Amino acid sequence: MASFVATIALPTESHAATIRARYLMKYVGIEVGELAIVNNIGSSSYEAALQAHVTGIATVATSRSVSMKASGTIRKGTVVPSTFFSDQVGADQTRTTRVSLTDGNARLVEIDPPFQDNAERVPLTEEHKRNVIDPLSALILTVPPGERAIGPSTCNRTLRVFNGLFRADVELAYVRTEPFNAKGYSGAVAVCSARYAPLAGYNPNATMTKFMMANRAMEIRVAMIEDAMLAIPVSVRIPMPVGTASVELQDYSVEPTPGATRK
Repeated sequence: MASFVATIALPTESHAATIRARYLMKYVGIEVGELAIVNNIGSSSYEAALQAHVTGIATVATSRSVSMKASGTIRKGTVVPSTFFSDQVGADQTRTTRVSLTDGNARLVEIDPPFQDNAERVPLTEEHKRNVIDPLSALILTVPPGERAIGPSTCNRTLRVFNGLFRADVELAYVRTEPFNAKGYSGAVAVCSARYAPLAGYNPNATMTKFMMANRAMEIRVAMIEDAMLAIPVSVRIPMPVGTASVELQDYSVEPTPGATRK
């Protein structure tokens, strides 16, 4: 099995640090993919990258892989994206998406090849492109100053996600605190419920869309990063019509970034 490493360089009290993590994607308990995230985060800006591909028995059905990149600023504890890039590669087609944003508002969207017009899709308007965050930047979870302990502030938020095609709200709410153990991490995590609320660019008649909108059992577990006002997802669990899909942290470590000082 190829080893993937996720790297997050982030600001602490006086220095940046590097968080290395590795995730596995599973379905009904069987490994189906691997996920890598690389985020370079300074005191006021960030660059992020993600790579994911199927593994194991899932390769019999598909060879699909996804690459994403994003960049932006962090202003007063708020993540404000400026660019988003997505490259999805399948057995029969590759699709590239580019989104340029100003102050978190999407100004330019390029999708190649474009999706075919679908009269069933809810129309996407300019209003849907305002004050949004791309799917990759949404994984950078800031925590308000003074709220270092795992609790409601780690979870309670609404992510206004826009990927160039659709606009949806992902509503997170604190449920409880519980222990979590993985290689390199052992401690308390906040369990957040997750609600998926699509707003535009989606087909309301699609069976899976209806299922996800009605799904009340999705959960995300997040852990605080020591000496930083950020939290990292360690587990995502999504009940499906048959079985459960999950993304699970396998291991992670935190290292200082030499020469990186906070401005």
